Amino acid sequence: MKNKPQTKYILIGLAPVIFALLFLIGDTVTRIVIGVILLINILLLIMIIKKEKDQKGFEEILTKPPVREDEHDLFDSGAVVVKGVYRPPAEEPPVVKFAQTVSEVKDSSKRTNVITLSTDDNTGISDRYLEITNESAPKIENNKATISFFLDKTIRLIKEHLFAHSAVFYWVNPAAQKLTPAAYLAGVHDFKAMAIPIGSDLLSQVVNSERPVCITSIKGDEEAGLIKYYNDVHGIKSFAAVPVFYDKKVIAVLAVDSKDEEEFGSETLFTLGKYVRLITHVLSIVQTGFLEGLAEKRLKVMNNIVDQLLLSSSVEDILGVFEQRLRELIPAKVVSFLEYDSYSKSLKVLRVFKTDEDYYIPEGSDVEISNTLAGTQLSNPGPLYYKNLAEEDLPRYLSTEQRPEKGSFFTVPLYINSQLLGMLCFESPENNAFSTAEIRFVARLNSLVSYVFYNYSLQLIIKEQVSNDPETKTLNRKFYEERVEAELFKLKANNLHGSMILTAIDKFPEQMELFGNEMTIKPYKLLADFIRLETNPSMTVGKLDKDLYGIFFFGSDARDTYMWAERLKNKVAKQSTNAMGNGNGFTISVGLAPAENKSDYKELFQSASLALLKAQEGTGSKVVTST
Repeated sequence: MKNKPQTKYILIGLAPVIFALLFLIGDTVTRIVIGVILLINILLLIMIIKKEKDQKGFEEILTKPPVREDEHDLFDSGAVVVKGVYRPPAEEPPVVKFAQTVSEVKDSSKRTNVITLSTDDNTGISDRYLEITNESAPKIENNKATISFFLDKTIRLIKEHLFAHSAVFYWVNPAAQKLTPAAYLAGVHDFKAMAIPIGSDLLSQVVNSERPVCITSIKGDEEAGLIKYYNDVHGIKSFAAVPVFYDKKVIAVLAVDSKDEEEFGSETLFTLGKYVRLITHVLSIVQTGFLEGLAEKRLKVMNNIVDQLLLSSSVEDILGVFEQRLRELIPAKVVSFLEYDSYSKSLKVLRVFKTDEDYYIPEGSDVEISNTLAGTQLSNPGPLYYKNLAEEDLPRYLSTEQRPEKGSFFTVPLYINSQLLGMLCFESPENNAFSTAEIRFVARLNSLVSYVFYNYSLQLIIKEQVSNDPETKTLNRKFYEERVEAELFKLKANNLHGSMILTAIDKFPEQMELFGNEMTIKPYKLLADFIRLETNPSMTVGKLDKDLYGIFFFGSDARDTYMWAERLKNKVAKQSTNAMGNGNGFTISVGLAPAENKSDYKELFQSASLALLKAQEGTGSKVVTST
């Protein structure tokens, strides 16, 4: 193709030279030979010029942008405003079925048969017509299905239009150097619906040269090497194929074949070129609509995430929001959150969300840092994607885990201010289940996810500083009252037992003289430490005054609480001597009040206060119940 311009110029230059020699040489025989050469030269020149003209016309068809005739725009009269919501009717009106009726026209000198549609008889033509026109198409959100539907219908039209034996459409995969069948309609059942390596066959020639190919006579011994989409030889004689361009790159090949010689020609290439222009235009529309729909869907997901995070009050809520919303965009069967401890340099499975009950790594499990896919992420700032887990030498989390036979897996680190907080892990049972765009989208969410966890951690720290007593790290009076009020409400709702005790260090004169100035600080801190060692998460502990502590027992009756208070009193009396370091110990008094039949915190506190006053009478060191 590149030598044709040079050949044309050589022939043009030779023409006047040969013409001049025709008159300069006097020998008749020589003149005849020169005349024949001149004639051949002119014929070759005409053929080359015609070929270039045809090629130029074909390229114009491929590259010509769609023309919009504004003068015929139906909406030139003004903007169209649509209001309200369309609601389809409850019942569809009956469809009138038209049948084929043949009427003979006798008034004309030339008798003709006119085919009309009537309701008199039912031959099935209208049913078939309505079936074709009302065939459901995929929604624009399903990009692949929409394109496949369109290509399938287009291939059928091409085969019928060109009377071809087979019509095929192949995608070009430049990375794998293969041609992948996207749509085909073959005249035999021997079609090979498999990827074809790009080589020397006719389809590959179109890809390599980026030019159309048309062969009108294929020899029987050449068919197997030139046509690769059949399993066997079928006597194909004619073949035509054109490249499909998108963004100035060959993305596909459209081809037809026939068992008749001289079946295709330049007009076939022009026709295929028109179909190619239609295909590329539809691809552009579908791609644009898909991207716009995807962008809108992602924006909606982002807004939902932000809205729900404003209502989240725990790590469980935050993780649940991200898992629920991300699953709307990512085809993951399992989403897991891994927490990274920068001090111990360890990874732990914080939360696992699954779509089924199949076994997966338990929550709270430690992840092996070395020789695991999750551990590998620690040394990589960007996401890592594994398209086929069966081909990976490393396990996902643990060396002892059961290795999947197939599936895809990718991890995304969570950073805030260059500090690793953890990572997100997505897994699917299918190979290569995630697209590059999906991985990039999750990676871009990294900053949002990281900020949410960082902000939540700050809130916990601030809340702890505000709600806790700075010296003893127990709840202050305000937050203790709020917590106990909430616990009382739960007790009533679930008809459970509960009780509260108030405890203070005994202050009879002899004990006060032993402590002196230390009585204002050290004994109260020690008492807080003793209480903290004896409590569990179901108990609520608070410092109500400089020398008073309150402990609320959720789900414990007065008898069990009394026994606990006796153990605490005895422990303080025995161990406070060694803890003080000066050989002087101290004792405590405890007042107990059951939570049953108490309307609020104030009533419960008054009952416990009266019991504490009775316990402090004399030398104290007693446990007294209000009942």
